[in-house]
Amino acid sequence: MAKREWPPAVERFLAPGGGAAGLMGIVPGETRPGFARLSLVVRTDMTNPFGICHGGIIFALADTAIGFASNARGGVQALTQHCFINYLVPAQVGDTLVAEARETARAGKNAVFDAAVTNQHGETIATFRGTTFDRAGPQRFQGDKDG
Repeated sequence: MAKREWPPAVERFLAPGGGAAGLMGIVPGETRPGFARLSLVVRTDMTNPFGICHGGIIFALADTAIGFASNARGGVQALTQHCFINYLVPAQVGDTLVAEARETARAGKNAVFDAAVTNQHGETIATFRGTTFDRAGPQRFQGDKDG
């Protein structure tokens, strides 16, 4: 399968030091309108004082998956406007976490996405639900120039 071409701003977001996803080492997998699969490996610097993965890392992975799934349609800026997460099992250093996000409902400019975060053993670490809003106008990325 050919490597997906991303807009330059998305490439910067995914690059180490270029954005939140790059800082966390998030790697995009399959992405299509209404669906995205992203992963990351839990590092020591991602832990809380108890030595397990900080919930904010898991939250960010799931929210980023929803962002990729909702914006894969193109043509609009889809932004998360409301979300919540249920943490079920702690993630450990060295775990590979995979977030799969799916659009489950749509009404006009609003859509609902469900995401599951699993580890390399197939255990569900967390479930996440987010509502997105499609902003008017074309997709514009940080650093885009007016045309």
